[in-house]
Amino acid sequence: MKRAYRLSELGKLNNKEALTLLFTFLYGLLITLLILNSIFSPLFLLPILLTNICLVVSRNKKKKREYPVGYIPLLYLMLLSISALLLVFLLNNQIIITWVLIMTILLYINILVIFVYYVMNVVYFWGLKKMFPYEKINEVEQREQINPISRKKLSKYIALDKQIIYYNIILINIIVWFLFNFYWLVFFTKYPEGDHVKTLGIFSDWAKRQDWVNFSNSISIVSLLLAIYSITFPLQKKIIKEAKEIYREKYKEYI
Repeated sequence: MKRAYRLSELGKLNNKEALTLLFTFLYGLLITLLILNSIFSPLFLLPILLTNICLVVSRNKKKKREYPVGYIPLLYLMLLSISALLLVFLLNNQIIITWVLIMTILLYINILVIFVYYVMNVVYFWGLKKMFPYEKINEVEQREQINPISRKKLSKYIALDKQIIYYNIILINIIVWFLFNFYWLVFFTKYPEGDHVKTLGIFSDWAKRQDWVNFSNSISIVSLLLAIYSITFPLQKKIIKEAKEIYREKYKEYI
């Protein structure tokens, strides 16, 4: 299990970073649930705010290290969610508070998706190492993990048509991500009842009339998101991998 963890995305973090990240995620989830049940104090946010800032500072000091996929967006999503919760405490406007709470829930859905990916990634490598306990050591790849090659440096070895494909994939991923969040924004406006939802006015009325927003479609939306990302992410990795192979071939005498 230890070897599987080291091979996974989370294995790119040291023990301190991994434990701090887990604490930040679970504590933030607890705080969100307390707020939804009208139990809240700004003092609750101090531990999670400090740990999140420590993670961001630590990452900025070690920019050359390779971090897990989605780790940097994850840190800033958590920081945004904490800031949003602080905003809830400082404001007295019910409309703004409702919007902030919905946005905080959306942020945590994104955070949860990244964490689920990390867990599934560990489970995947656990199964792989059960079948293949050992693997051939690639010294070149080990050195690249310690000193990763930047995308700017690799751009010299990527043809223009593949650069266009790579960039278009990024745009598609961003658009899909925004549409995914918009769907859940409508979902969390449509189903909850109470004065805090009614304060949203026209948008709340519009959301409740949308028959396409329902529980069965929610499962389809999540499945579609995973299907799209299961195609786009490997394509991006393939383009980078081919560029690295050209780079290694050119500088094989030095690496």
